[in-house]
Amino acid sequence: MSKSPDFVRNRDRLPSRSAIGGSSNEAGAGFRSAVAAWIISHGLRGKNLPSLVLVGDAVPVVVALETDDPVDDIAVTLASGLRALFQAKRSLALDTRRGSDFVSVVNQWKEALRSSTLNSDADRLVLVTQSASQSLRDLRDALNRSRAEVAGAHRRQERESLNKLLDSVADLPEDQRQTLLRCAYVLTLDLEEDGKADAGTAEALLDGMVVASGEGRRAWRELKSCASELAQRREGRSIQGWMEALRREGLHLVADIEKSAAARREAMRLAEVAYRQHLAAQISSIDLRGVGFMLRPLPASLLVPMYVAPTDDCEENTRDGQRSLKIETAIRRRGRALLLGLPGSGKSTALRVAASYWVNRPDWPLPLVVNLKELISSLVHHAPLDGITKLVTRDLASGDQGLMTQRIRERAQDGSLTIFFDGLDETRERRVEMVQYIERLLSQVHPDVEVVVSTRDAAYAEAASLGFRELRLLPPQDMTPFMQRVLQELATADPALPAHDRDRWVTTRASWIEQVLRGDPSLRETPLLAMLVTLLAGAKHLPSVPWKRVHILSHVVEHVAGRGELMARRGDQYHIGALTPEETPAALLDAFEATSFLLIEKPEVKQVEAMETMAAMFQSRWGMPGGRAEAVAEACLKF
Repeated sequence: MSKSPDFVRNRDRLPSRSAIGGSSNEAGAGFRSAVAAWIISHGLRGKNLPSLVLVGDAVPVVVALETDDPVDDIAVTLASGLRALFQAKRSLALDTRRGSDFVSVVNQWKEALRSSTLNSDADRLVLVTQSASQSLRDLRDALNRSRAEVAGAHRRQERESLNKLLDSVADLPEDQRQTLLRCAYVLTLDLEEDGKADAGTAEALLDGMVVASGEGRRAWRELKSCASELAQRREGRSIQGWMEALRREGLHLVADIEKSAAARREAMRLAEVAYRQHLAAQISSIDLRGVGFMLRPLPASLLVPMYVAPTDDCEENTRDGQRSLKIETAIRRRGRALLLGLPGSGKSTALRVAASYWVNRPDWPLPLVVNLKELISSLVHHAPLDGITKLVTRDLASGDQGLMTQRIRERAQDGSLTIFFDGLDETRERRVEMVQYIERLLSQVHPDVEVVVSTRDAAYAEAASLGFRELRLLPPQDMTPFMQRVLQELATADPALPAHDRDRWVTTRASWIEQVLRGDPSLRETPLLAMLVTLLAGAKHLPSVPWKRVHILSHVVEHVAGRGELMARRGDQYHIGALTPEETPAALLDAFEATSFLLIEKPEVKQVEAMETMAAMFQSRWGMPGGRAEAVAEACLKF
């Protein structure tokens, strides 16, 4: 006859004390997790915690377990900023003997009252139990009656229970004893069985309002499971974190601004996803049509990485003897930076490349890319953050605009925002106003909000007054891949160029570009000039190798003007400023001719000087009145 297994043979023996303790601890931990899930359910739904007579917005926004607080089971931060500290006891009697669970609860209350972290007027000390003895229920009623604005005398049982509590805290000063009567609450929650009593109420809060209809029960169980895991790690989560926990478990979160706090946050999250996708599409490519290339936009990644030279002394990386950092690293290390560069050095492109790192990393601050020239109209009509928000959300779907406005405001207050301001110098006579506008913005947002302002040296004095740390944009390490790609696109776009001749055509042009750049190595330091050389290389007949920058610009203007004449003959609307398509080519050539001697004689020409020279030419040669001559000169200068 085989022997019975030990667990069969020992079935009639009494369980060991450790086994009873282990089972009791497990049940207690399960109740604590259920209490946490009940609290979280109210937070996700956007409901105030009931029965605690809380001041202000009593919706839970952060729930942490096994904290370092004197009352350490569950710490809840409310939307009002106040806190409720919970102790969860599955069953409890009002037993004041030394070593009892109730005495342990009271000792934690006493420690909390003696600490400096408790707001005695508004915070709550909450004892939650599944099964309360009659005397503990009497204490609950006595505490509630003590706080009532109008109430009758305590019943005898209530007075007896209240006296037991007061005797247990007799060693406290009178003011702390009175504080305890204001702060201490006893709740009885029936969370034993899913779908019933208070557990069923929590499920109802979730079902169809936080998660998809029919998923309330599963969501409730997942919240209990997650709370149990976090208790073991002594961690907590914000409401957003609890939402992420449900999402990771495959639950379908509702996205509806009307249904619940969690559903609204989910709608905001999806709006941010749409915003990031929209911004990524805007900044991930470089449109060269503004410099004469009639090509589809090219990937900005062809110019990655881009480097800057910090003006401080804390960096160790060097490039050609100059301190250097990748632009995204430099910005993140500094938080607020001034990006400086010469005309044509690629500052706008560098900002777009940098912003692409932010937009593709959801755990990084939310990026906003702002053209300061477009923001000028907001200087008077909008508060800084409102004007910026209106500008960056204008192209979103109407339903997403309001959600993103709220999202940006939230991030501006918690510091998880990065604003890229492009082109301070292009605001011209409004530079000082724009700097003041940025200063007002900085006073309204969290100190951790990252801000980058790009400008030419022409606006350095105004920009420097912001006090940002300075970064000077370095030339791209190697523009060859980008220029090669441009030539390939030009070859593909030319219907007159046979497919079998494209590789040879590209090779010939690339060799010509290299010859030009060798003749003037400084051209590599200004990406715009290198691109203009590539534009010349795309001509049907290669010109002779230009040997000075002024000659390169002359060839470019002639090339663009010639193309403008061709387009005008076709009836296309190629024009600059107020000029007609027929006037544009000749005006460009005359404007360049009028200012070419300045480019030959001076290494750098002031904008006002060039404008005055062009305007005088249009008045004398074209017979334009002064106002129109200045407007046309400005349009040609912008070109």
